[in-house]
Amino acid sequence: MLKLINVSKYYSSNNTVALGLRKINLELHRNEFVAIVGESGSGKTTLLNVLCGMDTYEEGEMMINDEETS
Repeated sequence: MLKLINVSKYYSSNNTVALGLRKINLELHRNEFVAIVGESGSGKTTLLNVLCGMDTYEEGEMMINDEETS
């Protein structure tokens, strides 16, 4: 099982902070089929990058099989 608890991601550039993800709560179970859909710029790629470990997050917790990843 993969679980996100209040996960947030921010991008900083030139004294500006942009929101990538805001307090995402999500549970994905083994053998579950999930589609991630949304408008352009809604955070789909950011979410996938955080889930697979290619990107970090600033707030919240991600758990894999009930173990914290932080």
